[in-house]
Amino acid sequence: MRLSDVRKHLRRKIVPMENIFSLLSGLDFKSVLDVGAGTGLFLEEMRARRPQLRMVGVETNNRYCRADTGICIVGPEALTEKEKFDLILFMDVLHHNYDKATLLNYYISRHLADKGHVFIKEMSPEKQLCKYYNRLHDLLMFQERIYEISLSTLVEFLQPKLRLVSHTSRRIFLYDHYMVLLQSA
Repeated sequence: MRLSDVRKHLRRKIVPMENIFSLLSGLDFKSVLDVGAGTGLFLEEMRARRPQLRMVGVETNNRYCRADTGICIVGPEALTEKEKFDLILFMDVLHHNYDKATLLNYYISRHLADKGHVFIKEMSPEKQLCKYYNRLHDLLMFQERIYEISLSTLVEFLQPKLRLVSHTSRRIFLYDHYMVLLQSA
């Protein structure tokens, strides 16, 4: 078994596909931008359910990008400012970025369509043991240091530009996560 197959198997455990599709089911969207798409697993699942969607995945770490999906793009420079998306996903990507404000502003201001939605899934830093386990996990698996953000801090930061539609929390794999859906104001 290849390392990429192991990662894909583990990713399916960490990304609760049914919960996410349930949260997104009431939305009318024709295009999706997945920021930090990794191997494109979520977009593959979405393509199987909604093949008519225009889907683009952005991943700056080219070791995750696979040409066989036809979905992933290496690097944000591949997108033009004119490209707008009805839905932008940030799933387990914010904690990999020290400067979350710049990352969020870059994609939301340039690529979110009018009345578009933003979906964020992120590890909750509220429980110390889970927070340190995730830090160790990312250090060992990806040789990366992580920088958590709480749900309240995230929503407070985004509120001037986006309004909160819904949010939920649940334990996924070994630690708690929050999922939040916002819409352009």
